[in-house]
Amino acid sequence: TNRCNLACKGCHMTNTHDGKLIDTGLALDILAQLAEAGVRSVTWSGGGEPTLHPDIEKIIEACTLDQGIYTNGSNLSYQLISTLAEWMKWVYISLDRNTRDRFKAYKGADKFARVITGAELLAKEQRNCTVGVGFLIDAENYPAITDMTALALHKIGADYVQYRPLVT
Repeated sequence: TNRCNLACKGCHMTNTHDGKLIDTGLALDILAQLAEAGVRSVTWSGGGEPTLHPDIEKIIEACTLDQGIYTNGSNLSYQLISTLAEWMKWVYISLDRNTRDRFKAYKGADKFARVITGAELLAKEQRNCTVGVGFLIDAENYPAITDMTALALHKIGADYVQYRPLVT
């Protein structure tokens, strides 16, 4: 999907956010062709937030390949959490900031509590997937790495935390 519900300052895909979505039938056809060709896994990412596709659960459940997903975590409903927990091998939540105010300033939306709640529920869910939380590190947030680690591993309950440098 090229649809996103955030406006992250460090996003390198902003120019692709035209709101377009892959047709569900085409996505299912591509997945069938990939499986037939011997492809073993697929990663859901895109130029936006993959969970905003209205048929994402249908597409995930129809996929016979191993699956992983990159998500900003702001769309984690109970149903979607259940689907991800059952069908994904891994889920990577791009949190990037560790407080509500910093999240809102960086991501352009007041969805910090929603992301944290969804990530906690996913981490606590009986699941078949590894849950990771990621942070882009820059001059503004590097002093909070210890706090970010505590948030990801101890509050959320993620299996791992990843730090990547923000290159602009």
